[in-house]
Formats: sequence, structure tokens, C-alpha cells
Amino acid sequence: MLLDWFMTPMGGRAFLEHLALRPDATGFRVFLLSASSTAPPPDLPGKVLGVLRKPFGIDDLLGTLDGHG
Repeated sequence: MLLDWFMTPMGGRAFLEHLALRPDATGFRVFLLSASSTAPPPDLPGKVLGVLRKPFGIDDLLGTLDGHG
């Protein structure tokens, strides 16, 4: 799953909290997308595998996903 950290109307943290309530939540692999230079907090619920900083190219995206396939 590619999750924009600052999406609206529900931010990334709220989305991850809702996702964590699902019985199949451990099956989701999440990558955060963000233009912010600030790292997301380390106490996020769920399985966040990495962060892609915007803007990024398709090669960056594919390389990140291939590394976690």
C-alpha cells in the first residue's frame, strides 16, 4: 500500500490506526509517501516498511518495492 502521510481528510496516522483494527491488518505492507523532510514518528501502528520522499521517480518507486517483494 502506498499511503500519503499528509492526505486529507484523514491523515496517515489516523488511516494506519483504522487499518490496525482490521483482522487482516498484518497482511498489509505499507510505504509512506511524503514531501516533508521530517521523518514520520517511530510509534506508528501497523507495518510501515519505508518512506518515499516526494518528488520521486518511477525508478525510485520500483526499486523500493522490489526491495520488499
